[in-house]
Amino acid sequence: MDLLIELQHNMSQIHTLQRGVRRYSVNDYSTPMPFLPSSLVPDIKYWIKADVGVYSDSGSAVPCNNGDLVYTWADNVGTTNFIQATTGSRPIFYTNKINGLPSLRFSGTSSLNSTHISIAQIYTICMVAKPISITAQPTYQCFFNSSTNYPQLTYMNNYTTASAPYMYAGSGATLASPLSFTSFSYFVITFNGASSKCRVNSLDNNPVGTTGTGAIQNTFLAGGPSQPLNCEISEFFMISRILNTDEINNIEYYFKYRYNL
Repeated sequence: MDLLIELQHNMSQIHTLQRGVRRYSVNDYSTPMPFLPSSLVPDIKYWIKADVGVYSDSGSAVPCNNGDLVYTWADNVGTTNFIQATTGSRPIFYTNKINGLPSLRFSGTSSLNSTHISIAQIYTICMVAKPISITAQPTYQCFFNSSTNYPQLTYMNNYTTASAPYMYAGSGATLASPLSFTSFSYFVITFNGASSKCRVNSLDNNPVGTTGTGAIQNTFLAGGPSQPLNCEISEFFMISRILNTDEINNIEYYFKYRYNL
């Protein structure tokens, strides 16, 4: 009898402790997650975050302060750094842009380049970003672009409201819903030819038509005269496969937790 009473007492203490612990599981989306599941990390090819590895010099020795021009944005999972040696083409680093975290601002003439990127479809691109409104002739602006013109995610700038995004990887497909210039959004974008998909803020925003089968090659986060980068980016990573529903939900809840979206 004494042993039974002691066992019941110990179980009661364990239950009390468990109630005070926040537990995260792969399939539990009741609470946003502060981290990505470890199962995803081996498949992440490039991962850049504005609060880690942003430098104003070529040697990655001088971290950027608010308003600095960015020379190097270091990859968090490899050695494929994104750089810009030309002063007039560098993005600007700004602190405290979203939930106390920084972002990089690309404003038409700025870009970052890496010559080591090569991923064939299928690939998934995940990011936290927002478009920039500019007072110029309406034209296609980009969140990301490759020097080979694919893949890219663009939007039509009309000064006050960004119209529906447009996915392109050899062919073009318009997404269903427009974006706003006023706030950051989180994206999970899968390029898979006619089966390409884009989720914005946990909602399906599927393309109308095929996006083509183009691979990611050569330089990335590049822009051109007709599709310049006009956006702010706080985080960006690429995964070389399709994600299942649980993985997509985990990424979205990670973004929601980290950026308070």
